[in-house]
Amino acid sequence: MSRPGDLTHPAYWGRGRRHLDPGAPMPTDEAEWFPPVAGVLGEHAGGRFLELGCAPGLVSALVCTRVAFSPHGVDFSGDADLYLETLKAAGLCDAVLHRGDLRNFRPDRPFDVVASFGLIEHFEDPAEILDHHDRMLRNGGLCLVVVPNFRKVQFLYHRIFDRRDMAMHNTAAMTPRLFADFARRRGHRVRYLGYAGRLRFWNAPTKGWLPRAVKKGVREAALELGRWLPADHPWLTPWLVYAGEKR
Repeated sequence: MSRPGDLTHPAYWGRGRRHLDPGAPMPTDEAEWFPPVAGVLGEHAGGRFLELGCAPGLVSALVCTRVAFSPHGVDFSGDADLYLETLKAAGLCDAVLHRGDLRNFRPDRPFDVVASFGLIEHFEDPAEILDHHDRMLRNGGLCLVVVPNFRKVQFLYHRIFDRRDMAMHNTAAMTPRLFADFARRRGHRVRYLGYAGRLRFWNAPTKGWLPRAVKKGVREAALELGRWLPADHPWLTPWLVYAGEKR
């Protein structure tokens, strides 16, 4: 159930939404965000990996098939079971799903890695959700957070073409300062904080052939232009990535 301050609701994360928006570069596009944190993830291999807001499990599958973790997930949507289906299909049959709101989840012991991908920006107070990451993390463990970057050029696109879905995203969650403040507040050692990827756009489903065609054309043009523009540029890139170890 949603609470005051939530910008979405469980139905938003239903099966159709999770499998995914047309043209969407998901966090599973490892060429964009995975390499900068692959090394630090490897340092925590063998531990328990918890993804908050885990359905449908695509990102946990990506991480846990490349780094040896015991996968766990928390999700409150009606389609939370997709997490188990996806992990099983990836050969990870030991995955554990905890159904419910992450803010109410009390693990029996802290995790070695606590991660989320496209989660904290759906709350009016993303710092509160970051604090829940830290609450479930053991001392010495790794907090990994990936959020979309809907600022600068990305903001312009979503403001024009995707305004309804953008209202469910808090752009204040998409700044390095938020994560730097979080690291100082919780005593994290920052291992990575930066942007990742080349220019590209994605959006929620659109009705009508003309709007779909226009947005598709813009997305295809951005992909081509992105080949020539700088990578990992804060004005252009689709992702912001944080990795910090709890001290």
